[in-house]
This record gives sequence, structure tokens and C-alpha cells, in this order.
Amino acid sequence: MLICAMTSLSGAAPAGATTVMLGPPTLTSGGMRICNLPPCPATVVNETVVGGRAAAPAAGTITAWRVLQGGSTSVVYELVVLGNPTGTGYTSRAISGPALDNAGNPNLTSLAVQAGDIIGVTESASATSGVANPSTTGASERYFGPGFTSPGQSQTSSDTIGGFEAQYNADLVLAPQIFSIGPATGPAVGGTEVTISGQSLDGATQVSFGSTPAASVTVDSSTRMRAIAPAGAGGSTVDVTVTGPGGTSATSNATKFTYQPTRQHTLVVANGGTGSGRVTSSPAGIDCGLICSHAYDDGTQVTLTATGAAGSVFAGWTGACSGTGACQLQMSLDRSVSATFIVKPPPKAPNTQISRATISSAKHKATFRFKALGAATGFQCALVSSKHKKPKFKKCRSPTTYSPLKRGTYTFEVRAINVAGRADPSPAKQKFKIR
Repeated sequence: MLICAMTSLSGAAPAGATTVMLGPPTLTSGGMRICNLPPCPATVVNETVVGGRAAAPAAGTITAWRVLQGGSTSVVYELVVLGNPTGTGYTSRAISGPALDNAGNPNLTSLAVQAGDIIGVTESASATSGVANPSTTGASERYFGPGFTSPGQSQTSSDTIGGFEAQYNADLVLAPQIFSIGPATGPAVGGTEVTISGQSLDGATQVSFGSTPAASVTVDSSTRMRAIAPAGAGGSTVDVTVTGPGGTSATSNATKFTYQPTRQHTLVVANGGTGSGRVTSSPAGIDCGLICSHAYDDGTQVTLTATGAAGSVFAGWTGACSGTGACQLQMSLDRSVSATFIVKPPPKAPNTQISRATISSAKHKATFRFKALGAATGFQCALVSSKHKKPKFKKCRSPTTYSPLKRGTYTFEVRAINVAGRADPSPAKQKFKIR
């Protein structure tokens, strides 16, 4: 899939992706909140943030977070995503690994966030150290002890402190949202340019139609992009989704794309003639010895191949094709083709030639050498005397000798036989005398 007008991702907040900050925009030292109520670990949560936002405005992914430690004792901090508020309680959705930096610099992570979720920091120390908490007019934080240590925990706050603000924040890369798509239909072969309207689209890395990526994508702005629909099943409806660094967009009735039913055309093939054979197709669909048909999608290129059965040969096409080669058709309309097969003619009988004749009256002997002009599997010979006019052919080979012969006039005849058993209809002849 081709993504156009995109910015490469680097650092904690991917460039080109819509990113918001949860927590104070600037972390300030001063004051501290110590883990001194219930046993540690404890979790500190900003429910209101002065000059910033406490709750996620939309779903997305936290890619980096920062915490500023108060005091000098080393503390292990973890970022907690909290949701499902119930009075003074929350349920933990996700927890990061321990922070590698406690001085307000980014700690990389990847935590899924839903709209309305807030974040907190779990601190492990129980001495005189914790997250920096400067006095801030209008701020309010909540204290959970023991704190959240794993996803899926539901806790009720043990303390609420007004006028202080814990110094931590996080970069939330918002997941794309789709408000509408248009057009919402297109041909099954794909190629439709679909305009997607929504928000947080500028960080898109992929657009999918169902489970199939779009052929190409162009991002115009954070609220508008275009995607070329891939091929799909005619008559099916799929969801269009946009994926970015913050996650994948949700589906709704507004994200439905319908592939128009595919037009089809019928190809009919009939076989005829004195012989027999089969016609097959590529792509598959036609495979018949007499008559058959198949419906192909509009525009499909079909190649028909004819193969004669034993004793038969393919003689040619009629109808939508001609000649004796492969039949190639584009199914832009209904078509019909006929294949003619004929019985294979037997091989021609060979000609026969007497190459040498040796006649010896003294020895009363005659020897003949002969050959076939054409394919032959054997010969038949006959010696006819003046007393017997009709030849009686018998199997023979070259050379053939007749001895002893009485005085008289003779005629030697020889004919070649082919693989089909056909004999030369005009045998070679040699007339001679024994004196």
C-alpha cells in the first residue's frame, strides 16, 4: 500500500500524528507527596489539571510519559491508565514499566487509552520522597493506598487533596476517527477513490477495506484523506478502518463500504464432428466432452483448449473463435463456441520398390531385394507362375530367394505393410524366366 503526504515517525510523539498531552504542560518542582498513609505502593492521580487536561479526549495510545521526583530518595514510578470511574474509584486498564528517568524527561511506553480515561503515577517509596506536588490553586488530586500494581484492579480512593498537583504528564497519540466515507459503494474490481472525513487522520499508516489494505492512500489533512479501494467480493459490505500510531479507528454504520454485485456473462461450449474430444478452460469453469457452460465475471480473459480423444483430432473452432489454435475470449458479453473433432484418418499405405533382382537359370534360382518408400512394418511376397495367375501373398523379408524353380515364366510381386495393416495397393512386380 502506498502512503502519500506522510511524515516519518521519530521520538516519543510520532511526527504527523495528532498528539495531545495529559497532565500539566510544564512540570514544576516544589512540595512533595510522600507515601505515608496506607502501606505503599501508592498511586497519585490528578483529577483536575490547571492549564492542561486530565482526561483523554478520545481513544489513542500513550507513547511517552514524564515524572518529576520530589525529594532525594530514589523511587520507582509507573504510569497507570485508569478508567470506568465510579464515585471515588477507578479500574486500572494498563500499567507501564518502571520509569528510567525521574527528572521530567520522556520515558517511552505504549499504553492503550479510551476516551475519558485519566492517568496516575504509582510510587513505591514509603519514606520522605514521592512525585513533586507544588501548591497549585484550583488543582485537585486523589490518593490511592495501596496503589494500582496490575491491570484490572478496581480501587476506591483513600484520600483527596485539594490545591496540589502531582508533576507528571504523558503524550497521547490519538487514534484516527472516521465520521463519513464517500462514495460508499464501488465495483468489485476495486479502483474507487474513497474520501474519508474524520479527525486525527494525519498520522495514518494504513487504510483497510475489511482485512484488505487499500491500494494507495493520500493524507490531505488531519480531517481528510483519500484511499483507493482494493478488489473485493461483489455484493459484500466491509468496514473501512484507518490505522495510525495511536491505534485503529472504530467501526460504525458510517464506515461501511459496499462492493457492487459483479456482472457475469455465460460461455457455452459445444463439441461436434465425426470424432470426439474435450474442451477445457483457463481460468477453470469449462471441462466437457459434449456441451457445457460457465458464467465468468465481466472482463475475464478466458482461454479454451481443445484436445482430441484417442483416434480423433481437433479440426477447428466455429462461433466466437476460428482456426485450430487456442481460443481466447474476453467475457464482455455472453458467448458461444463450437469445437469440431474428426476421426483420425489411417496412415497412408507405403509404396514398395524392388531394388535388385538376381536370376540364375543354371541354378534354377531367383533372389530379390526390395524396400518400402514410406513407413512400413513388414512385407508380403508372392511368386506367380504362368500356370497360376492369382498371387498368394505371404509374409517375407528382403532379400527373398525362390529355389529350385522349374523352367517357365514367373512374376514376383512384393508389397509393404504399414502399422495399421494397410498394404501397398500397387505391389512392385518383376517378371522373369527360368530357361
